[in-house]
Amino acid sequence: MPYVEGESLRDRLGREGQLPLDDALQIGREVADALEYAHSQGIVHRDVKPENILLSRGHALAASRLTAGKWHSTRGARGIATST
Repeated sequence: MPYVEGESLRDRLGREGQLPLDDALQIGREVADALEYAHSQGIVHRDVKPENILLSRGHALAASRLTAGKWHSTRGARGIATST
């Protein structure tokens, strides 16, 4: 499980309150890109929330926090350790 330096989106929101529009849009785009890639690999995150969005080195990452699961065939802080 690699260790990634950063803070959660929840921590940043608690510290700064409302984010500047450009920052909010960048975070939203990067999280959407990460989720799109995960879905293309058959992985569903299942717990997207500010606590699970890691901000590191100017980028947003959707930390799995052991909540990711595979699609079924029926389709029926300062640092955070992430799983692969």
